[in-house]
Order: sequence, then structure tokens, then C-alpha cells
Amino acid sequence: MKKKIIIIAAVVLIAAGAAFYLFILKPSSEKNVDEKPALEDLYSYPLEDSFITNVKDSNKLFKSTIVLMLSSEKVSKELADKEYVIRDTILFQLRNLTEDDLRSDDIQDKLRSQLSGDLNAALGIDSIVTVYFNDFVMQ
Repeated sequence: MKKKIIIIAAVVLIAAGAAFYLFILKPSSEKNVDEKPALEDLYSYPLEDSFITNVKDSNKLFKSTIVLMLSSEKVSKELADKEYVIRDTILFQLRNLTEDDLRSDDIQDKLRSQLSGDLNAALGIDSIVTVYFNDFVMQ
């Protein structure tokens, strides 16, 4: 009987140790697989002209200047030839924003994620990591 208790305790202790390692002490190289590359590893692609569009269901205008952050410098040369696709994709998203959307605290984060995904899909690439806004004004 004592032997069974000792064996069960040893198995529980080993399982707890394995769980602790897997969930707490997991090596950082395995943990950070989904993290974005460091800013130093990215290449900027500034879009020259500002985006100015009407705010949906409002008399106001929205203006933004955008910089795309790329994982590959090679892609920036290809983007120059497809700037019309980039501008159309961005304008399509910006035209659908309402005043309430633009006043929300997390709108820039939402747009970063949405624009990155939409641009990658429209261009057939996966090199646009994030988007930065130089201007973000509604008036």
C-alpha cells in the first residue's frame, strides 16, 4: 500500500514538473514564434500623398498619412509599381469609418491590423508587418 502511494506521488510530481517547464520555463525561442520582428529589422515604405476622405454619415473629413513597415526591402521596389492598389485598399477602409469609430481609443490599433491584412491580401504578399500613422486627423 505504501509503495502505491509513493509511486502515485512520484508520478504526480513528475507531471507537475513537466507542466511547469512547458508552461512557465519554456525556452524563449519557442515562445516568441508569433511575435512581430523588431523595428530595426523592418523597412519603411512611406506613402507620399496623404489620404483625405469623407467621414461616413458626417460632414467631416478625415486625413491620414501612412507608412508601411515591411519585412523585406525587396518588396518595397515591387510596391512602387502597385501603389494604385495600395491607395485603393486603404481608401476603401478609411471611407467606411464613422465619427464614433475615429473617436474610439483603439481605432489606430484596429486599423493597423486591418490595413496590414487587407494590403497583404490585395497585393498577394505577406511582407507588410504593420502600418504607422504620421497624421490622424478628423475635422
